[in-house]
Amino acid sequence: MTQPKYPKPLGTLLILQLVALIGVLFFKVDEIWDGIAYVIGIQLAAVVLGGACVALPSAKGRQREMLDILSAVMIVPIIAFLLPYFFADEFVSWSQQDIRIFSMLTFYATAFPMIFIGLVVLREGWVANPKSARVLFFMNLFFLLGVIGKLETDRAVESGVLLGAIQFAAIMSMLVLLRLPILAGWRWQFFGLGAAAFVGPIVLGYWKESHNVFFGTAILLNALALFILRDKELPDESRSRGGPLFIVLNMLAPLGLFFLCMDWTRKGSRDEELLLMVPGVLFALGVAMLFPFRAKSKEGENIKDFLPSDLLREAGAVSFLAGAAMVSIVVLLADAQRNDRDEYIFYGYVLLFLNSAYLFIRGFFLRVITEEARLFICRWTPRMGVVLVLLLLAWVANGWLAKRMWIQHKAAGEAEGWKYDRRNYIGNIPSDEDNFFMALPFNVYAPQGFVPMDALFWDEPPTPEPIDFPDPSQGMMPGMPPPIPNFNPGMMQPGMMQPGMSMMPPPPGMMGMSDQAMSAPVSRREVDALLDRAPFIERAVQSEIFLNWRFVAQTLRADMQKGDSMKYFWEKPETGLTDEELLDQYFGQFEKMFDALSRAAKRPEHHLPLYYRGLNTPLSHIMAMKRMNWLLKYSALAKLDEGDVEGAMADIRLQFRVFEAGGSGQFTISQLNHAGYGALIVETVNACLHSGKLSNDHMDELKELLTLDKNYLGQFERSQQIERITNGPLFIEKLIEGEDMEIYSKKMEEALKLSSKRRLYNDLIYHDSKLKNYVILIREAKETGHIDMAKIEALFDPVKTEASLKGYMFSRTLLPSKSGSMKRMGALMNRFSAARVGLALEQYRLANGKLPDELEALTPDYLPSLPKDVFSAKPLQWERSGIHRYRIPVSDRRGEIWEYDPILAAIQLGDIGALEKMAKEGWEITTPEPGREAQYKQLLKLGESQPPDPNYLDVPESMVLTQKEAIKLAIAEGHIDMARWLVEHKIEPSFEELHAAVRQQQVDLVNLFLDSGMSPFEPTDPSKKSGQRNNDRETLFEMANTEILPLLLAKVPKEQLPNVLKENQFGILLNKTLAKRDLAKARLLIELGVSLEDSSLIESFLKRPEDNRNRSYGYSNRNTPEARAKPLDPQEVEFVEYLIQQGVSVGNSRLLNLAVQAGDLPLVKLLTKYGAPITSSGTHPASIAATNPDSTMLELLMELEPKLEGLELENSAEAAASAGLIENFKLLEEAGVNPDSQYLITAAFRGGNLDLINYMAEKAGNAISGRWSSVGIEFDSFISMILETDSLEAPESIRPSGMNGEETFVEFLNRSGQTVQLVWLTGEGGRREYDIIQEDSNAVRQTFANHVWLVETMNGKPLGVYQAKKGDPTVLISSGNWRSKPTDQNLIKLRALAKLLIGNGIKSKLLNPEYNADDLTWEKLRAVLEKKKESEAEQELVGIDEDGDGFDAFDEKITGHSDRDPDDTPTQEEVDAAQAKIDSGLE
Repeated sequence: MTQPKYPKPLGTLLILQLVALIGVLFFKVDEIWDGIAYVIGIQLAAVVLGGACVALPSAKGRQREMLDILSAVMIVPIIAFLLPYFFADEFVSWSQQDIRIFSMLTFYATAFPMIFIGLVVLREGWVANPKSARVLFFMNLFFLLGVIGKLETDRAVESGVLLGAIQFAAIMSMLVLLRLPILAGWRWQFFGLGAAAFVGPIVLGYWKESHNVFFGTAILLNALALFILRDKELPDESRSRGGPLFIVLNMLAPLGLFFLCMDWTRKGSRDEELLLMVPGVLFALGVAMLFPFRAKSKEGENIKDFLPSDLLREAGAVSFLAGAAMVSIVVLLADAQRNDRDEYIFYGYVLLFLNSAYLFIRGFFLRVITEEARLFICRWTPRMGVVLVLLLLAWVANGWLAKRMWIQHKAAGEAEGWKYDRRNYIGNIPSDEDNFFMALPFNVYAPQGFVPMDALFWDEPPTPEPIDFPDPSQGMMPGMPPPIPNFNPGMMQPGMMQPGMSMMPPPPGMMGMSDQAMSAPVSRREVDALLDRAPFIERAVQSEIFLNWRFVAQTLRADMQKGDSMKYFWEKPETGLTDEELLDQYFGQFEKMFDALSRAAKRPEHHLPLYYRGLNTPLSHIMAMKRMNWLLKYSALAKLDEGDVEGAMADIRLQFRVFEAGGSGQFTISQLNHAGYGALIVETVNACLHSGKLSNDHMDELKELLTLDKNYLGQFERSQQIERITNGPLFIEKLIEGEDMEIYSKKMEEALKLSSKRRLYNDLIYHDSKLKNYVILIREAKETGHIDMAKIEALFDPVKTEASLKGYMFSRTLLPSKSGSMKRMGALMNRFSAARVGLALEQYRLANGKLPDELEALTPDYLPSLPKDVFSAKPLQWERSGIHRYRIPVSDRRGEIWEYDPILAAIQLGDIGALEKMAKEGWEITTPEPGREAQYKQLLKLGESQPPDPNYLDVPESMVLTQKEAIKLAIAEGHIDMARWLVEHKIEPSFEELHAAVRQQQVDLVNLFLDSGMSPFEPTDPSKKSGQRNNDRETLFEMANTEILPLLLAKVPKEQLPNVLKENQFGILLNKTLAKRDLAKARLLIELGVSLEDSSLIESFLKRPEDNRNRSYGYSNRNTPEARAKPLDPQEVEFVEYLIQQGVSVGNSRLLNLAVQAGDLPLVKLLTKYGAPITSSGTHPASIAATNPDSTMLELLMELEPKLEGLELENSAEAAASAGLIENFKLLEEAGVNPDSQYLITAAFRGGNLDLINYMAEKAGNAISGRWSSVGIEFDSFISMILETDSLEAPESIRPSGMNGEETFVEFLNRSGQTVQLVWLTGEGGRREYDIIQEDSNAVRQTFANHVWLVETMNGKPLGVYQAKKGDPTVLISSGNWRSKPTDQNLIKLRALAKLLIGNGIKSKLLNPEYNADDLTWEKLRAVLEKKKESEAEQELVGIDEDGDGFDAFDEKITGHSDRDPDDTPTQEEVDAAQAKIDSGLE
């Protein structure tokens, strides 16, 4: 080891300078320019101390060389700083702030390597030592790792600023090093390495326009340079004094600290700056390992030969790099969304674990192995590193080659005629006037700005009258247009509608129209609301052929009982309407929409603009069109039922037009729904055909409409082409190239992160190729009329396996369902063909009196030719069942088979004559042969999940009709005579039919069924567990009225009667009867001897129905039941007394609470008369009564035993004070409450009743300075509540929301003394439940001005409504309207209160001793509150420096400068003057 060349203090100085600069950079990393003063100080101190070192006696003869070292260390970084600071704006258009960041980072990135170079020269002199230049590559790597996080999170900083500074500093340092003697003989090699590592990444990153390419290339090339310049011998850190200790610390301390920081910061969600301790420890321990320890001497070595800087070893260097990478991870973690933090935490642990593993190997493992093993590791570790680098380079090149392969694939496809621009397949876009989708009702689903304003009204606007322009005035230039007439201010002229403009209604007096104001334009919300009322009503009986209008009317009536939650009506229809009147009112809601649809249907073309977002492209019109088709189906069948066949046909024509427009859908999902629209048409036509009301002309027209164009599959082909491009180049390719696209699949996200680019591009090519082959098969089907499902399945069946094996996640997710979509399209084509055959068969039957023997008889009179099955390419076939029924199987799905069953149709219509006529024609109700019943029943159970159609099995007709629930079908339609006729003709009724008869209270039928031997017990389903029954519906005994119940009970064996009344412990029958408040049935049960021992009987009568539902029935079982919103009727109170007199216990401690909750004074008196106890736990009824404005209830409860005292008394008083009810509070004061209690004073202020507050203040007297001393804040809140909070309107003001106004945030303060529910009343009259706000809690709700919010108690009692307004208002929810208002009278009271409080030394923002209380006005108080708000808002600006100019937003605001412009900067003198002005109270 050579003797040190220079004095040791100079080396120490350089190490201290390095540590100081690292500290400044670390602590000022977020605001790097703020460290300029510290940097200048450090450099000046280093220069002074360096000069002192040069003057030392030991430096004699070496001063010049030492000055060269100091020049490189001190001056080069300063020059690197000054060059961009003064000249950068000549080359780049950056802001001043960006230039400052660039300059400071350049300084650090130059200073660090120069200091290390200086340390090397101090140790080894200026002799040639090329390996010493490795520090430059090490520091370049250090800075690159440190800025990754900043680049990812801070979008305000240009990448060129940070990366440019680091690379500029490296290049500057490289040029300096090239001139130094230490690189003598190796300059060209070093220049090549430096150019590759520092310039190469810039070129590649700029070429690929990718940060990832830059970072990947820079890190690899720096690592390669470090390998080339490596030491041949493996350093031995274990030989340094204290080395093992620091290695252990560096292994464990960062990991442990990171673990603790995760707990302290809640995984980075708060106090994120604490996480910086982890990289800080890594830097500190890295420095400790690099420099301060001398090595232990070996034999033949002189310990004096070692300088403090001797051990510039790998372990410390790796800690430095780990610290830099950890800085980036901390920045990313602090900025990450909650769901993304776990990923960065994982990266942090992995990094720290790898650092620890490396240190363990270097510090301990290498000490125990042989020298040969160490040499082997020394030799092969770098080589493996080179292999790894080469593999990574190959991986990058592989991605580039993969993209090139995709480009070549596209080029080959384009040469074959395939397109990769979606517009090539969308085709010509029709004009608005010809476009179905540019008229109501579906134009509301077009992206905003596409629809002209005048197309958004239900009624067609009148044609504008022509304007007679006056002759040009004299002096007018030839060729100038005539002057525009005087329009109303702000009026939009024709043609001015531009994308993005809001679609507001035109003002009154628009040209060519009357001066009467026009209605508002139709909004999507309005159309959605109408379509949401589409009757998706389940069938009353599964075998029904026609819609059961009685059941539909029942459903609508049940909906009417929901009040504000009505689903099918905007306004509640009046009561007493017949079924026909109710249905007319229901369908009347849609008249304007149907009229608009009729006008739109006249437009010949259809194209709906879309807002393309890859897989997340909004397609909300699809469900709207489905609902429209559903509505049209119901409307058509309703008109048909009334005999309006022409009206029904008009609706069916509209169905076909919606179906036709739906075929223009651009995606598979659109086409599948298009097929769904067609299925609804077939169902409508089938019902019309069964009705027998269609004329021959109608059927001819329907056959024409059901004839699909030969090119029908062309629209499906078009959708696949568009989807191929939308999902391929416009989605998958963009994701591969790093564009930010929404991904709905977690598996896709994982594939994107873990797969190589080659695999992803291969996935894209595979996806594209499969869809091209699919399109070829579609074209074949289009040309031949034959869909070859075998070929399609052969194309897609292997996809799951192939894509999974090859890791093609996109193809694995997107392709497998494609074969099914083609099958659905083919099934629809077959269904349309079958419907045409069905219509032709009906025409033949009407003409010939019977069905033909063969389908061929239909041609050519009724069909030009028999349609072919698109799957088999053979003519459609039919199956007969007797001489009346038939079906045409067109699919393997039961619901897609065309069926004609005039027998069931006659049963549903109640047409006994039609059945008797068919019986004369040969139809016979056969019965099972003796002994074969079990065989037939087994036959009917085949295919469990989808039982076979009994019509087409060798089964007797009686069993067929039983299986089809024929009797239930007749009952559901109200055809009792038909049901009786069926029973008389040996049709065995099922339990379902008995259930239906009981539900409809058909006494005669129930009697008939029971007399036929039926049991009132529901048969056990063998597929369910023993004893389990259908818990989703009521039993016969629950549904039965007072006439039917005795009939059912008469059929119950005597020994089973007690169990029936208790329903096998599923729930006591009397409880459920009381919950329904069926008094007559309850009396009957009591007379029949039902047990009255259950103590919850009266509670069942008082609770809300939903609180009576038993958990065994799948309902909620609440711990704290709520009373009904309304008190009992007098007869109901009498019935409660009847129950008590019959022996029902009133010992249930919740009874009084429920009665008080409902505000039912007569019931409370009744219960107390019979000794109902006051609850011994939970809420005392007096606490509930204390919030009731009628103090009579509270007076009554206070007279009861035990007397109200202790905690119950205090809670009641607090409730009264919070509600602002002074009379109730006085009653409780008389009972012993101390009004001077602090919690009561606080409650009174929160209650907002100034009279109560003044009353309590007067009671306090001279003691007001005691418990009242802390009410200053409450006083301010009280004034704020009076002046700044809104009140609820009365419940009678319930109304729907208006049109969307400005976005606003409404804070609801619940001071009602109970839990409340927020309900949004939609613009269409619906209701949507939102927040549940607990007592004394707040909730902030994002909404829009003009939206109406209902506040109701948890038992559904409305407390009031609030219509939102802009400005982020605050709304008080109180138990009554007792809050004081800002009136003159209350101002007098407030002055007296303020005077009293100020006089007793109570202070706050509004209680200022300098104020004269007598001069207070509401305006002054508002001004003070406003100033308080501004002050609080300004305080939030402290510490925020958006433009990075060194002055926070608060300083810039008070001085009148902008915090968004770094060039608009105040001086410190301006800031100090402005702050002094504020402190002095001057304006």
